[in-house]
Amino acid sequence: MSVRLIAKKRLAFRNPEDQTFKTVMPGMFETCPDWVKKDPMFRWAVQDGSIQVADDAPIVAKAAPKAEETVVVEEPKKAPAKGKKK
Repeated sequence: MSVRLIAKKRLAFRNPEDQTFKTVMPGMFETCPDWVKKDPMFRWAVQDGSIQVADDAPIVAKAAPKAEETVVVEEPKKAPAKGKKK
């Protein structure tokens, strides 16, 4: 698995096993390894609002309305014009 996030600041997360870093850039949608959740910087950044973790739910496109669900919109009736008569 991986962690998908958007960062508001440039941040670096340290892997506790091999001490390597994963850097995320501001305004970029990033996919990070799961070990970033183990770094205290991750928790601080979430609490601070510096990163926003994306939902893992799949994105589903809305289906087009069925024929029986199609709504017909009628144009409003125009009121007679007020003013001078010719």
